[in-house]
This record gives sequence, C-alpha cells and structure tokens, in this order.
Amino acid sequence: MAELWAQIGNARTDELGIHVLKVNRPVLAEVTDFREGLPFLPGSVLFNTPFGMKEITLECYVRYKDSGLTEVQQEREIAKLYSGEEVRIVLSDEEDVYYIGKISEGIMLERHTNVAKFTLTLLCQPFATEHTSARIEKKGQTSGADHAFQFVNTGTAYSECTVRITPGTDLNELALKVNESELHLKTVIPAGSEVIFNTESFSVQVNDKEHALDLYGEFPLVEPGENQVIISGNTQFNYDIKIEYSRRYL
Repeated sequence: MAELWAQIGNARTDELGIHVLKVNRPVLAEVTDFREGLPFLPGSVLFNTPFGMKEITLECYVRYKDSGLTEVQQEREIAKLYSGEEVRIVLSDEEDVYYIGKISEGIMLERHTNVAKFTLTLLCQPFATEHTSARIEKKGQTSGADHAFQFVNTGTAYSECTVRITPGTDLNELALKVNESELHLKTVIPAGSEVIFNTESFSVQVNDKEHALDLYGEFPLVEPGENQVIISGNTQFNYDIKIEYSRRYL
C-alpha cells in the first residue's frame, strides 16, 4: 500500500521527511447557526448557516535518522508546512480534488528516541473541488423547441460557473436563467460577440469589456443534480453556449 502524503500549498509532507499514518476527515462539514441582535426586536434573530468549516487531521511522525537531519533541522522542515494563509490542500487518498484551508493549530511534537509524533490540524472550507472543469457546449435557438436545455451536475454541492454565449443576432438585451436564478444584461451586443458571465467574480464582459452597470438580477449557480438553462433576449436568435464549472463535494 502506498504511503499517504499531503500537499499543503507548495510543501509536500513526504518531501519533508514526514510520514502520514492516518487521515481523519468528517463526512460532512460542521453545520452552525448564527444569532444576531437587532435593535428593533427583543432577543436575537437566528440565521441558518448551511455549512461551516471542515476540520481534517493528519496523524504524522518523523524519524530523525531517516532524514539525516538533527532534531532542530527536522523540526525546521516541519515548519515549512505552515503559511498562516489559506492554500490549496491535496490529500493522497483523494488526489482528484483539493480543499482550501490552512493549518489551524500549533504543531506539538511528542518526542521519543529518534522519532517524533504529531498531529496536523487543517481547517478547510467545506467543499472538496475537482482539479478539472466540466464543460457543456451547445448550439440553440431561443424560438425553437430546445430554447431550454438540461444538464446534470454529479457533484454534491453547488458550484460557481463561467457561461460564454455568442449570439447570432444583434441584441439590446440578453438574459441567462439557470434553474430559478435569472440575470439580465441590457446593452448593445453585436452579433458574434462573446458574452461572458462569471458567477465567481460576479462579473459580465462583452468582448473583454466590463458591463457591471448594465446588469440586474441574480447570478446563477450550478446545483447538484439536474440543472435547466434558458437563454432569451429582446428578439429571437441563434446562439452558441459554453458552460464551465468544477464539481464540488461536501
């Protein structure tokens, strides 16, 4: 059986002489509630928080003789794992996804003769995200039977997405609806232009020019399971559409 490892930012445990014995990860992220007092109401109001953070622990050890380093030198190698900032984290038992997180606690070494044991505690955002993006490409017509189309997201959590639409007709308005969320762009859009809706950065571009002030509505997200997409405008038109997103898992 291959030895476990973790990559935390640019540092990888096995390259630092650190052996990972076990990875402990919760099946689901912690679910928490948030209360806030409002001046016009007695008591406080309960706000539901869908997902909290996910704590992952790694049970590790180092052998000083294996590395050829002194105890102090080896402990300095261990310290290279710590950045203080959120970074990408990849675990060898699920290399197809990454987490965003950081080491949340100090590293306390339990020293024995030539060996030191310790636990790495990683506080991560609740989702594991695939390294590669899923892509849907389609040609459609707003007046045809396929003006609405569906696709399936096999992830278990919502995902931000990038949607590229190229209309075949001059438009003054373009609308993108994914499930129940609908976003409208009201501006001159020449035929053949590339309109890019980015739901992660909350931005829209027409031929690389920002149009944030010409928007109204809600930026859509790709939901787990089946998603329905509807494209419309101020007139009927043909279009090419590309949707890219990274599947995410709780």
